[in-house]
Amino acid sequence: MPQNDKPVTLLKLNQVCERLQIGRSAVYVGMAAGRIPRPIHVAPKAPRWRADEIDAHIEQLSERRRTEA
Repeated sequence: MPQNDKPVTLLKLNQVCERLQIGRSAVYVGMAAGRIPRPIHVAPKAPRWRADEIDAHIEQLSERRRTEA
């Protein structure tokens, strides 16, 4: 299996909110609906989201907007 030398960046909830420009509850609503990636729990009360998955989600939203226009 090839190794990726780029480290994985993990984001806290407030960082996800900033990147997506939505509120905390909207993140959880989006996750429940399957629209926003689910977090990795690094500790029982410490969810973290992979930055690459959030960036891919933003790119999908942008692509959807471009194809709808």
